[in-house]
Amino acid sequence: MKLPKWAVFFVSIPMLVSCAATDPRYKKGQEAVAAGDLSAALSFWQAAADDGDAASQYALGRSFAEGRGVAADLGDAIKWYERAAADGHPQAQLHLGQLYDDGRGVAKDYTRAAELFRLAAEQGVADAQNNLGRMYLAGHGVPQSFELAAEWLQRAARSGHASAQNSLGMMFIKGQGVPQDAREAYFWIALAARNGQPGAEENLEFVRMLIDEDLKAQLDARVAGWHRQR
Repeated sequence: MKLPKWAVFFVSIPMLVSCAATDPRYKKGQEAVAAGDLSAALSFWQAAADDGDAASQYALGRSFAEGRGVAADLGDAIKWYERAAADGHPQAQLHLGQLYDDGRGVAKDYTRAAELFRLAAEQGVADAQNNLGRMYLAGHGVPQSFELAAEWLQRAARSGHASAQNSLGMMFIKGQGVPQDAREAYFWIALAARNGQPGAEENLEFVRMLIDEDLKAQLDARVAGWHRQR
């Protein structure tokens, strides 16, 4: 049986997080989703979440945020995200940080968003690393620091995050937090373009004017080799 797109997320949650669920009811909830019974899944997750299982708390948060099996309720989503985030769940930290960053369901709070992004970023979540780098770049919730922006964007870019690759490339063009280097700019922006990042192809056209054809060929080979190793 082919799962609907919304169900694929719930079944694949363990591949998205670094902290493993310990409550067997979380796994039973995943199995219920795979069987097409989201009501049963929510019952398993609710019971486990009430007993403190962070993965189940996060799953409930996503359910309320997206209206899957329950009426969409951002307030309930935030409640469960907060509990899971406090228990160290990196995806809950990421999603809660995005809500504080956007001011959705909570008052906009860049400082709180940056704190949550940092917690998730330190656990290797590329989206959080990118978001934290972006906040350092803009000085939102943290003192502006091009050096720290470049550090976090590099971490995300090396994980294959297209937006971070594009942003990092632009920093190499401008010499923000990194040495000005057209070669590195081309490499990272070319990766972003290859990964489908909007705007990257236009940025790449600009960088192409800064390097000669021989160097471009070498960099294109480096980009292709990077993708082969992924």
